[in-house]
Amino acid sequence: MLNGGAADRVPFMPITMMFAADPIGVDYRQYVSDRRVMAEVQIRTAEEFGCDQVSAISDPTREACDLGAPLAWFEDQPPSIQEGGALLKEKRNPLGLKVPGPLGGGRMHDRVRATTLLRQRVGREKVVEGWIEGPCNRGSNLRGRWTKGICASPAAGR
Repeated sequence: MLNGGAADRVPFMPITMMFAADPIGVDYRQYVSDRRVMAEVQIRTAEEFGCDQVSAISDPTREACDLGAPLAWFEDQPPSIQEGGALLKEKRNPLGLKVPGPLGGGRMHDRVRATTLLRQRVGREKVVEGWIEGPCNRGSNLRGRWTKGICASPAAGR
């Protein structure tokens, strides 16, 4: 299919994140903090369950963290923004934030490096999915808000 031919089946490409770390006994904090752990967990999960894809998705806070947002860390769930220290809590001018590069050594860079590891190890056999958060998520993180429903229609939250 990727080469323009007919697909032999529907691709199996689940978002595994927390599910992937659990069966092999990896704390989720390790998964979101170390690209090597993320890559290994994704590859082993894809092999065990027959996934056609591996992913560098882990949590919605990488970009905000690299901008300087304070995080709360947990062993068995994704990190979250510490609302009291939100960078734009007081609606100050967002243009004052220094935009980090994705290769600047922070959490975004760790994700890029995880994607590179995945591509090197299984890129010929599986789809490798990178991941970045969109502007609604980033904006809500910088304001100290959890993102569920922030960008959805009012009816979606009912």
